Amino acid sequence: MKSTFKLFPIAITASVASLLTIPPSGSVALPSDDSQAVNSQLKDKEYLSLVSVRANEITVGTRNTEYYFTINIPKSSHSLQKVNIAQRGGYDIIRFHQQRIRAYVIGEIRKEIKIANIEPESQGISITFAEPVEPGQRLTVVMGVKENPLNDGNYLFVVTVFPEGKLDMGQSLGVGRLRITSVL
Repeated sequence: MKSTFKLFPIAITASVASLLTIPPSGSVALPSDDSQAVNSQLKDKEYLSLVSVRANEITVGTRNTEYYFTINIPKSSHSLQKVNIAQRGGYDIIRFHQQRIRAYVIGEIRKEIKIANIEPESQGISITFAEPVEPGQRLTVVMGVKENPLNDGNYLFVVTVFPEGKLDMGQSLGVGRLRITSVL
């Protein structure tokens, strides 16, 4: 990959100047957008985070759809034992098929994760895994829904994860957005 640099004039203090190599023009070379994108991708792998929320079909009223919640579990993280997914926005309440919930990880290979327990919660669901999900992988929880909402719009889900042995101490990964669209 060829790295390009853009030059910006900058005032530098003596302490910072010792850390930088300054070209003769008096400008400092800063990385281009390409290298910043690569750095951003590397940072995403370092943090426990909600990577994406998506559906295999986003049209209103579609039956037997699946929603995919992907979570990055970096090597520096603890093993995960439980995931809560709760709807917090949208006009309709989405109903999940408990029998159509599954999980898998992608590390060096794709591997199905056994689920020990599924509990309905207020506008959501709690999934406990039979074995903790080890760090250094991406976990995807697949949730089958009976039917996509009948009203289009943004549907928001709060995703919370719980480390092995500490099922009372969850960490929110934030809100994932799923856009349901109308045919018209």
